[in-house]
Amino acid sequence: MPLERFLRRRTPDGPEDGAPTPLEHAQQLTWAVEPPRKRFMPMLRRALDDRPEARVAVVAGAQLRTWAELFSRAWPEVDPLLVSVADDESDVHVRMALAGPFDVVLHAADTTAVDQARWFSRAFFHLADGGVYLTPVLLPISAEEAAAGQAEAAAWLEARRTEGPLPNEDGAPVPPYVGELWDVVAEAQGSLLRETEGRPDRGPRTLDVHGLARHLREVHVHGASLRIVNARRTHVKLREREADVVLAARPELGREVDSLPPTRMRAAAEYLHNLPRDDYFSADMAVPKLTLRAYADPVCSRGQVVTSGGFVWPDTYRHHLAPRLRNYFVEDEAPLFGHLRRDASDADRLPGAWFNLDSEFPGHYGHLLTELLGRMWAWDRVRELAPDVRCLMTLQRDRDPQRLLPWELDVLGAFGISVDDVHVFDRPCRPETLYSATSMFSLADYVHPRMVEIWDRVGDHLAAQAAGGDRPRRIFCTRPTDHKRSCTNTAEVEALFARHGFEVLRPETLPLPEQVALFRSAEIVAGFGGSALFTAALCDTPKTLVTVAPTSYTARNEHLIAAARGHRIVSAWSEPDLHHPEGWWTQAAYSSGYTFDLAREGAWLEDQLSRLG
Repeated sequence: MPLERFLRRRTPDGPEDGAPTPLEHAQQLTWAVEPPRKRFMPMLRRALDDRPEARVAVVAGAQLRTWAELFSRAWPEVDPLLVSVADDESDVHVRMALAGPFDVVLHAADTTAVDQARWFSRAFFHLADGGVYLTPVLLPISAEEAAAGQAEAAAWLEARRTEGPLPNEDGAPVPPYVGELWDVVAEAQGSLLRETEGRPDRGPRTLDVHGLARHLREVHVHGASLRIVNARRTHVKLREREADVVLAARPELGREVDSLPPTRMRAAAEYLHNLPRDDYFSADMAVPKLTLRAYADPVCSRGQVVTSGGFVWPDTYRHHLAPRLRNYFVEDEAPLFGHLRRDASDADRLPGAWFNLDSEFPGHYGHLLTELLGRMWAWDRVRELAPDVRCLMTLQRDRDPQRLLPWELDVLGAFGISVDDVHVFDRPCRPETLYSATSMFSLADYVHPRMVEIWDRVGDHLAAQAAGGDRPRRIFCTRPTDHKRSCTNTAEVEALFARHGFEVLRPETLPLPEQVALFRSAEIVAGFGGSALFTAALCDTPKTLVTVAPTSYTARNEHLIAAARGHRIVSAWSEPDLHHPEGWWTQAAYSSGYTFDLAREGAWLEDQLSRLG
């Protein structure tokens, strides 16, 4: 009688004769929906017997308290974390992260099939390596439930579109899943046998399918019950608010040092363009709380990745308000989980205090002037706390030698940072204390009103080094034709601006102090969209800023800069050679070349330039 043997309650010394079995305990309780089936109890018993000190999480709806009562009767030594599917998803994520990783996750079958499938990834990836996921019943989806789920998913997508333009650099939106849990598992298993990359019906979910596949060590179906053994531990992604909660609960990992309260940025200056509408820029921006944290003994890895205690800290993510947190150097397993692409187990120890100035795109003028300078609001405070603090940075891997360039030192010099104050690292490192601040600039969500204080500090520092003399009142910043987003008729665009009195130049060929002096002296600054125009951030008075770019260029850095600086901005948008696929965003389209149509946007721009006098 093998089944009865597994159902019998056990003690450390063997079966407890006469004691109620777990199944008998379950039968004595009142269950909402369907009680656990007889064949499921051996699976649960085996998982718990193999782990006498098991960490257990129970995820359930209406049955949650009943499962808690069953554990108190049948396994009094186990104190499971109780998770209600009605709880806030972010709160659940943090609670499970703090209590895990788990040896057993019991997922009750007391919701709809769609909810069971959606809650799976939120719970499963909190398992330890070798941990077991159990659900008593693989729920089937009805036609009515499928129709309701599809309608909900469509409404979700529409809501995302009203909140902001989609898709953008943060990736194609993935609507809430509509289907059965078994379909989720079967698709992941199938991906191990056939490639899903690039399939138009699978694209937005491909990352999650492959992520789950990497975690399927064993999959067993017994009747309608499912048992999965997790193949690997992964990292838990955290958002800003979640990081605050985790650090309050785990002070050994770090602490909040300082913060700036939430605020708003409202662009007062005019934005003119030749599109029916431009959803990629909002003149009214909600700026979140910005936090300076001190992490204790974290691991820093190339690409601004900061981890410790099994967490990927929000400092890792440039777009920390995006619907899904993404960093190239963190491979996604699921929306809330990921693992480091580089092995960081043997990190170099760095004694002392360090300030985080690493970037996912290091050595890039545009990223330094926006996202990295956006962290410098905390620099003076950090220097008060740790006068000997130094900065941590990486550079492009192909830069030889691995040294800061003069323009980088020019910018950092505004904060009293010299070459000796910067440690350029390539291997993962473990600073004793890492100070890291939320940036005042996060495309495409916000720019903080006080960002101008940082830009003033840099601009004044650089302008003071420039030589005197007269400079043109109108400048056009051109772009090399072999760069991404190259304009195929660059010469014609340059000629158009020259006819309107603009001096055509390539600012990157000039010393940075001279660039600042040029931009500050000009009344109108124009150019092809991109980092050459970012020096407009260092102007000390409002200008008219004119941009030319393809519509596939979804970034609005110049527009955020203009919002903070009070620049009036005029943008002429052209059709790209390569469009983003319907509903998707691709790097190829983002970098696409284009032709400036002189008869279409050219005529519109001629009219705008004529109005400037």
